[in-house]
Amino acid sequence: MVSRKRRFTCEFKVEKVRLVTDSDQRGEDVAADLEIHPNALYEWMRQFREEPDETFPGKHGSFSKIPCPFDSPLRGE
Repeated sequence: MVSRKRRFTCEFKVEKVRLVTDSDQRGEDVAADLEIHPNALYEWMRQFREEPDETFPGKHGSFSKIPCPFDSPLRGE
């Protein structure tokens, strides 16, 4: 059986990044619930922290219209 690479919308990624940054949930737990590798989630977090206005543009547009969840420091920093 060949698995296909799953694609996620930018809105989905922001929602999951916020789930980690704005709650007590660990990234590993959120990733397990989504059935994705934790590194994928952490990569989304890194990308969004470094370039919030340019992250995940894809065909769904820029995040410039979505408030940045990184206005406050990340947990653990």
